[in-house]
Amino acid sequence: MSFDIDKQDGVVVIHLNVPRLDANTSRQLKRLIEEQTVQPDDRLVLDFDGVDFIDSSGLGMLVKLMKHLGLSGGLVLCCIHSKPIMDILVMTRMNKAFTLKDNLKEALSAFQ
Repeated sequence: MSFDIDKQDGVVVIHLNVPRLDANTSRQLKRLIEEQTVQPDDRLVLDFDGVDFIDSSGLGMLVKLMKHLGLSGGLVLCCIHSKPIMDILVMTRMNKAFTLKDNLKEALSAFQ
């Protein structure tokens, strides 16, 4: 399992590259974010392209990440192409807490 991280137009982009965001991958993602020293004022995009499952650990990690970034609107989830993922985010009302975009280009332009 791997995550790719890069910076585009001053925005930190993490490409999840995993089919499941569960307890194991959530811990790995948390470590990556800590190692990359994502700061509370950073603008961050999580690219969910290819993720088709998320459990409560994954949702919990997203909430912790949102708190870490402060409620400054610095977090955008994008590339939510999977209907099951979108259904879970809507069911848990996470779609109200995060800005969802259809693709990376839209997510990056949200910071302009």
